[in-house]
Amino acid sequence: NIAGEEINPRNIVIYELEDGSKLEANNTYKLYKEIGGELKIVKVKENEIGDYDLGYDKEILRTTRSRIYINGIGEGTYKLVGSDSKEITFTIYHDGVSSNIRENNNINGSRVSTAVATLILSLQTGMVRNPYILIIMILIVGILGFIALKKNQEYKVLEEDYEK
Repeated sequence: NIAGEEINPRNIVIYELEDGSKLEANNTYKLYKEIGGELKIVKVKENEIGDYDLGYDKEILRTTRSRIYINGIGEGTYKLVGSDSKEITFTIYHDGVSSNIRENNNINGSRVSTAVATLILSLQTGMVRNPYILIIMILIVGILGFIALKKNQEYKVLEEDYEK
């Protein structure tokens, strides 16, 4: 079963590829499950960049901080393939996971991607995932501009008082 009721579901963290290299933010990834000797695509629901639950929404996975979190994934053999053709094959057993991935026991912990990481991802891929980041950046630039304007006005007032 690829979605719906999974057998012994696990929350996992994928943090490196078969060759030991880190997951790259500028690559996209697809997850496949081996069923009856052939690979079937696993679709997921994106909670935020790099954080997924099984679902029927997306086939493409992205990462921030060189990790992909997948929640509720069941037993079986999986293959994660990057757009750069690098891959990792891992297995989820009834009592654990293979040694090349980690089980995520911190399911209640927040995995919020930071504005900086998301901004870098947006700049690298050209895709704007969360428009609120642009709003935050515009507000920061506006506030800094306002502060610079006020400082400049204060400087002019002091300069005029000095000349008198």
